[in-house]
Amino acid sequence: MTLPAQNLLAEEASPYLQQHSGNPVHWRPWSPVHWIA
Repeated sequence: MTLPAQNLLAEEASPYLQQHSGNPVHWRPWSPVHWIA
């Protein structure tokens, strides 16, 4: 699995997630694909 080298929260609809889009952490939102085992 290749992880993104950037923070992916800037395009999220949630104001809470957007406020963390400038953090120096490579955050990414959860999606249904993350729950598939």
